[in-house]
Amino acid sequence: MTAARGGARVLVVEDDPDAASVLADYLARAGFTVEVAHDLDEALAVANARRPDVLITDIRLRGRGDGLDLARALADTDRPPVVFAVSGYATREDRERALAAGIADVFAKPFDPEALVARLRAGLRERSSG
Repeated sequence: MTAARGGARVLVVEDDPDAASVLADYLARAGFTVEVAHDLDEALAVANARRPDVLITDIRLRGRGDGLDLARALADTDRPPVVFAVSGYATREDRERALAAGIADVFAKPFDPEALVARLRAGLRERSSG
């Protein structure tokens, strides 16, 4: 798990350490406070302890559970984060299942990091005004 200091708290859940590092570094440079988890259990522990404002999860994670399971579990908390998903397999079915699980938006890999940051900020604004 890595952390960078900044603005809104973002939890990146990605089982590929290189992809997680690149995304975390980009988000930290954009001004977010970033933590990284690599599987469902670690993500749930970090989310429960640190209460991130935003969660970005890979849809398909190695091990027990996936990003959709994570989104569903967090939706049952008293203050669920805004959840976005990234996937190398962002099919129409993946998108439909993600939206049904409470995920706000799905970004196909490779994605435009500037577009992701803009969408994260919009999601945070929507949450604070709603």
